[in-house]
Amino acid sequence: MATWNDPGIQFPVRVGLEMLPARLVPERAMLDEEFQQFCFTNDAVQIERGSDGIIHLYPMNAAVTGDANSEITGQLRTWSNRNGAGKAVGSSVGYFLPDGSMLCPSAAFVSNTKWQAMTQEELQGIPHFSPDFVIELVSDGKTLDRLRRKMPLWIANGVLLAWLVDPDVRAVTIYRPREEPVTVSRDLLEGDGPVAGFRFNLAEIWRCYEL
Repeated sequence: MATWNDPGIQFPVRVGLEMLPARLVPERAMLDEEFQQFCFTNDAVQIERGSDGIIHLYPMNAAVTGDANSEITGQLRTWSNRNGAGKAVGSSVGYFLPDGSMLCPSAAFVSNTKWQAMTQEELQGIPHFSPDFVIELVSDGKTLDRLRRKMPLWIANGVLLAWLVDPDVRAVTIYRPREEPVTVSRDLLEGDGPVAGFRFNLAEIWRCYEL
């Protein structure tokens, strides 16, 4: 991954897709408002910010990843609409977290308490809270090594339950606060905590990768 150091950066800036993947190291940390504008200006790029202020840029998803992401979000949305306790949100939304980072999951569940507390202005931007539950999907842009480093950050920032889905080995690693991660291999996974009652049909996810 290339590193882009540009002390003369002006906001907003458009990133050339030929540069990706890359790291952007600004001369000064972007304000949240500047970073949000940067993300919206480069809406064809996957963008995250670490707590150290370094910005990570990745290319768009491959077709198979988009298909699997759509299946994941669809299952979560079907359950959340029936449950009525919150919102299922897809992979295009990021979250400003308490440690100063901005991370984007493959899918998330946000409780009504958090969602309904947002103003209309906040609903049009990047939320300043942690989702209650996240799913991350291993892909070319989101490699297994990268996600293994990322999952504890979700938990440290207040996420109550996080699942790391690895289609290469058809397994899911489950992360919870104050517990060691647990990896399971199955075609159906039962949710708990913030998504109690959610039945995740992994057989449909694996099917996305069958050519």
